[in-house]
Amino acid sequence: MKRFLSLTLVALMLISALPVLAEAVYQPGLYTATQPGFGGDVTVTIETDETSILSVEIAGDGETEQIGGRAVAQMSGMLMDAQGKVDGLSGATVTSGAILAAFDAALLQAKGEDVQAAAMVPGTYTSSNKGFGGYVVTTVEVSEDAIVSIALENTQCENPNIDEDDPMKSYPLAMTFETPQFFRGVEERLPARIIENQSVAVDTITGATASSLAVLAGVKDCIVQAGGSVAAFSAPVPKLDATEEYDCDICVIGGGTSGSIASGRAADLGAKVVLIEKSARVGGCGSCSSGPMALNTQASLEAGNFSNQEELMKEWMHITHWYSRGSIMNMFLEESGKTIDWMNEHGFQMRVGRGNVDPFTGKDYGVISSGYIVDSKPTLDVNNMYVACVEQVLDNGGSILYETRATRLITDDTGAVTGVEAVKDDGTAVKVNCKAVIIGTGGYAANEEMMYKYIGHKHRLFGLYQNVGDGINMMLDVGAATCNLDAVSTHVVDVWGEPTGFDRVEANMPFGLLSSYVLMRFNDRGERFMPEDATTIDLAAAGNYLSGQGECFYTLVSQEQLDKIKEGGLAALGQDVRAHVVEYVANPVKPDLTMPNINTILDACVEQGLAYKGNTLEELADSMGIYGEQLSRTVAKYDAMCEKGEDTQFYKNPNYMAKIGEGPYYAITGVAVIYGTLGGVDVNDKIQVLREDHTPIKGLYAVGLDSTGVLYDGVAYNAIGGTALGWAMTSGRLAAENAYADMIG
Repeated sequence: MKRFLSLTLVALMLISALPVLAEAVYQPGLYTATQPGFGGDVTVTIETDETSILSVEIAGDGETEQIGGRAVAQMSGMLMDAQGKVDGLSGATVTSGAILAAFDAALLQAKGEDVQAAAMVPGTYTSSNKGFGGYVVTTVEVSEDAIVSIALENTQCENPNIDEDDPMKSYPLAMTFETPQFFRGVEERLPARIIENQSVAVDTITGATASSLAVLAGVKDCIVQAGGSVAAFSAPVPKLDATEEYDCDICVIGGGTSGSIASGRAADLGAKVVLIEKSARVGGCGSCSSGPMALNTQASLEAGNFSNQEELMKEWMHITHWYSRGSIMNMFLEESGKTIDWMNEHGFQMRVGRGNVDPFTGKDYGVISSGYIVDSKPTLDVNNMYVACVEQVLDNGGSILYETRATRLITDDTGAVTGVEAVKDDGTAVKVNCKAVIIGTGGYAANEEMMYKYIGHKHRLFGLYQNVGDGINMMLDVGAATCNLDAVSTHVVDVWGEPTGFDRVEANMPFGLLSSYVLMRFNDRGERFMPEDATTIDLAAAGNYLSGQGECFYTLVSQEQLDKIKEGGLAALGQDVRAHVVEYVANPVKPDLTMPNINTILDACVEQGLAYKGNTLEELADSMGIYGEQLSRTVAKYDAMCEKGEDTQFYKNPNYMAKIGEGPYYAITGVAVIYGTLGGVDVNDKIQVLREDHTPIKGLYAVGLDSTGVLYDGVAYNAIGGTALGWAMTSGRLAAENAYADMIG
């Protein structure tokens, strides 16, 4: 008996020493899933054995390098390390969400989850997911086998970096929610689309991709909470094999600022209009802006304010180097006030705005501009004005085609434009027959290929990612000439990306250093290129300094400086105010904010490709791939000026001259962010599109950013603000009037 017990004990000991066999989780193999990202489809491919994920590959060629590209590059490793779902990458919310959604879908395949609907527990479930600015709370009611209802709530994402004393705080505060103008289209369309198709594989809402992905993530989460299968609700939605044909007087392509005004004015004159709009909203960037430049409106004159058109015209030609189409600019100034008067008579509420004063010379340009009477950023009020304007189209028997993309202009044997081909989001092919076409598709700032072609590099965009040059390319296809196609509008500044693994205050610190006045900036030639306090003088000048350097610039900080910043903040180097920088997500820091963990944060930036480091300046330059001798000369010259307390190169405020000193050294990567492009096709004073021989293409007009190149010099925006928005409004009105006049003979 004792011998039996001994043998049993030995056997048990041997069994306990054996490795524990992990329970099979996956079916070994390769699995792939695709989701819409920011610039196109994102595909995730995973390989599994029975118990683990062996590899994760992510492809997203359409994602921007600095934003979505970081998520594509970094998240495969993050997912592998976690062997499951991780948080998204800060600053790349849309792409991260697409990657995680595709990863989840691929995992479901690997688990062999039955695509037949598992019975759900009937009830109501809630999920909160990060959108573009805020969090979208998605509440889903389900039965045993169906999605019954979906309700959405736009909630705030707290940002502790916002300074309540900052006079410009309304901008970043507005960005802690989903922008109501964009979110409304998601609320009105996406839940119904999901319920109708009983699928989360529906298309996102163009122009509101981030909000759409947050909703889709929420619905998927609620299905899982209910015990259901996401795969069972992921059937692709087939496109329709249908056609529609419309006959009208004037077809307007693009329902942004210029297209909305053109549509409303044409309908007001009596024309039957078809408006084609790619997204689910109208108003474009203009309905999120502060106001246009407009001279001598009726309201302004009644208030006793008169603008001197002659003096402003002379000043404009001077600051655009006499390179703009002077006759068109003068016509714009003459007609701008009349445009605002018409808008005020047709649903808009505009007020008398403040004039523009040159920040360098103190010269008053004599501009008494206009602005919306309500704040356009956090409310729907301004967007509702545009909605009311375009609804005149419906009142006059016309049509508004939302989520419809124009693809080609139709011409007759003489080259005159006689119609438009388009495609709806559901696949329906559309043909519009008309007497004239007005194009206002917002430029090409979201088209990287066009940016490289016409500018030589790309820029980060804070604007509408639906503006990919559709209209410009369609007009080029029918022989249009271009005008100053390589100009951009810059005000906003940003870091290449925020480091992950830190709270929001610490993750924001690299931006605080990037935007400071006391640290030196340089470009990829190793040259200092601006007075770092330029933003205290003029945002347009600062933006142009930065955008003129190409895709990015750098702020240099040494360990000698960091040792002071750790204990005393930027104030220890002489910074006495928060930097005056326009930004919506990251924020300049208060000068007394101490940064005891800053080395760890910057090292994370280096590891994540957001900054560079070198023990010497030469080593730093080598890691960046730039000319080290030039950077060393630049720093030596700057330090010498700091010792003398005088900037003899760019004449920065001497109080902000802080010697760089001893390394190691970090270079934080920054980008100039643009609102849009400023060049387009050539037009005459009737807003008709011109050929290379300067003859007009009959029946074709270009408005807004698609033709604003006639006002500028092919370089950048300038200190007289509101011109792009003012041109959008006035060119839209004039194009409608001229097209209608030509139509009736």
